[in-house]
Order: sequence, then C-alpha cells, then structure tokens
Amino acid sequence: MITNSELEYLVKNYIENNLTPTEEGILIKLLTDSPTEETLEQFDFFYNKFHKTIQLEEEKKDAVWQEIHSHLGVQKNFQWRKLLPYAAILIGLLLITGIIFKYNDHTKIAADRHGHLTTEQILLRKNKGTILILDSLTGKFKPIDHSVFDRYGIAKDSSDILTFKNTNQRIAYQNTLLTISTHPGQVQKIILPDGTKVWINSNSQLCFPIHFDSKIRQVSLTGEAYFEVAHVPSQPFRVQGSHYNTEVLGTHFNVQSYPAGLEKITLLEGRVKVSNHKGSVYLSPGQQALGTADQPTKINVDTLDVLAWKKGYLTFDNVNLQQLTAQIKEWYDVKFIIIRTKNQDRFSGTYKRTNSLSDLLKNIEAVSDLKFDIKEGGLYVENKP
Repeated sequence: MITNSELEYLVKNYIENNLTPTEEGILIKLLTDSPTEETLEQFDFFYNKFHKTIQLEEEKKDAVWQEIHSHLGVQKNFQWRKLLPYAAILIGLLLITGIIFKYNDHTKIAADRHGHLTTEQILLRKNKGTILILDSLTGKFKPIDHSVFDRYGIAKDSSDILTFKNTNQRIAYQNTLLTISTHPGQVQKIILPDGTKVWINSNSQLCFPIHFDSKIRQVSLTGEAYFEVAHVPSQPFRVQGSHYNTEVLGTHFNVQSYPAGLEKITLLEGRVKVSNHKGSVYLSPGQQALGTADQPTKINVDTLDVLAWKKGYLTFDNVNLQQLTAQIKEWYDVKFIIIRTKNQDRFSGTYKRTNSLSDLLKNIEAVSDLKFDIKEGGLYVENKP
C-alpha cells in the first residue's frame, strides 16, 4: 500500500520530469490497477497542488477514456471518471514508457488509433550550443574551439553542463566577453564564474564577462533563461534584457526577452527589482513584470507554466495551428510542414517534450480534431475523417 507522501512524491516528480523509469512504472500501475477511491482522491489533490487542471470537452474526455480502456483493459467504473480531467497526462506517461504504442525494433513501424502506419520517426533536435568570444580587433564575436577551453577556464561535463571558472589572471583582467548561443531545440545549462546557475532556452543568447566587476555582476540576454543566482551581498547581479534591467542579490527567476515581443520577468524565490528609464517595480514570488518601452506592469502568474520549457514540456497558450506547428518545428528535426486544413481552432495545453515527435502528435490528436502524418521527414496536418 503506497503512502500519501510516496504518492505526492510520484505526482510532483512526474510533473517536474524527474521520475526514473522504475518510478514511472509504479505510477502507471497505481493508476491502472483498480485504484481505490482514496488513491484517486489523493491523486486529484496532489495533481491540483502541483499543476493546473487540463480542461477537456466531454466528448474528448470519453475519447481519451476509450484510449486508456482499449489499450490497458482496465475496468470502466465510476472511480475512473474522476481521472478523466487528467487522462491526457496519463496517456502522455503511457506513451513515454511505450505501453500504448509499441515499436518494432527492426522495421520501426508504428500504428496509431486510426490504423495509419508510418515507417518514419522525427526526433528532437540534438544541436549543441556555440561559445563565442569577442574579438578585440574586429569587435565581432567568433566561435571558441574546444582546444582552447582550458585557457578560458571552460569545463564541460558528461551531461554537457558548461562551467566557467577562470584561473588565468591575464585573461580575467582583460574583461573578456563570452556569449553562449543556443540553437533551435536546445536547452543549455551553464555555471557562471560566481557560481550562478543558468538554463538558456532554445534560440537564445547570454553574454557575460569571464571575470565579473567587483561592484556588479552584469549579463545580457536575448531570448529566454532561468537564473539561480549565487548570493553575494556586496555584488548585485543584473540581467540586461531588450527593454528592462533586472537586479537581484541572490534569487531564482526567469527572464523572457525577445526584441520583437513583450519582456517578461517572473520571480520564483526572493525579491527582484525590474526597471528602465520610465520607472521600476519590485516583485515577490509568483509575480511577473512585463512590458516593452513603458514602465513594467506587475501581475500574478502560475510559475509552473512559465518554467514548463525548463522541465521538458511544450506549452501552447491560445495559439493557432500555424503557431503550434512552428513551435514543433523549432524543437523537432522536421524538414517541412504542409497544412491541409483551414482549422481555425486555438490550442492551449502542456505536453511532454518526448524524444519522438509521433508520441507528442498522438497526445495532441487525443484532444483535438487534427490528424498528423509523418512522411519523408516532413509533417502533414489535416482534419480527422
């Protein structure tokens, strides 16, 4: 019999993408092997504690239930109805572990619930980030070769985490600037010279000195990154974005700063100051500052949604079909996308960023009227028959 604390651990770590394969199996068995009323109630409580409920229309709830029922052979009873608001999440877990859709190791042929066969898979992009250094002669950034990593105090571990800890005093006091540039579909974790941890999202750039100034630690960001700032009371940490400066001493926060869009600074722990020449605001945990050239506006947000990208999820927030497929193309190695529908629906939801695109597409198909086909490395989108 599983305890409440053990169930809480499983639900929380599933949502945060931290479950081991063994733990995933335990959670699946718990939810599919005649769960008790108490187990379902506790699951409901912990799920709402750590994540937003995904709302499905009634007919889609029934369709998702049939998907679970047909593949797992569980008994259809009143208790399972309580899990239907989260059924898409459960299907996502089952897809990840290969329980619903089995692949033949030799032919790589998979069958979906409409009977369509595909002999191809499209996988997550495997791009590696680029480290650039400012050339003092040309004033432009140029790539650093791995052979000179030691010279600049750069180390890379087996998990591809980059650590910057300069020990060459001559290089340090030249105030050398480095830039980490991520490619589409890549999240890069780095550790700055002061011990600050940064996760840089896809298609982003973070620029910082190899040796921080004694008075302030300043970096500049284009794109999105999550910061866990090392606490140094005498040396504030500042992120310069497209529109605002975010200043802290030591805290956890997310910055989304694209030149053509709203800049958004979201606080998870501690306190930050967000400012520009028009004014400033102070944030408490769970608050977000946003805006462009004007003084930032402060709102309350769900931090789990903001950090979905870091936890391995794709989040669609009231996007149209073109925006949805563009986001898919950013993360997956899709050669082309052909849309054969005039579908005007808007899409909202959070989906596991599975290694195979077909797994993600089946999740979206389960709660929409769309049908996806993968052919010749491309993606075809149409309405279901």
